[in-house]
Amino acid sequence: SEAQVLAECCDLVWSCASRAVREVVRGRALMQIGIAIPVFALTPMGKRLILNRAMHFDGPLLLHRAGLPLMPEGKQPEPLV
Repeated sequence: SEAQVLAECCDLVWSCASRAVREVVRGRALMQIGIAIPVFALTPMGKRLILNRAMHFDGPLLLHRAGLPLMPEGKQPEPLV
């Protein structure tokens, strides 16, 4: 229920090792940044915040269209709680 409240009230949500957050954002997330500790944009404002961060990042970036959340095996914290 706490993950549900976060999804309903927040522009950005860090999922860390939370299985509940990862399940709640499925189908809701507009954008994800990061793999091991993903941050999800749940609103247009959250998406703008992530894109603004990308604009000010000096290194190379990869943008990839994918179903969210993207959670590759071997890149996630263990265990998810």
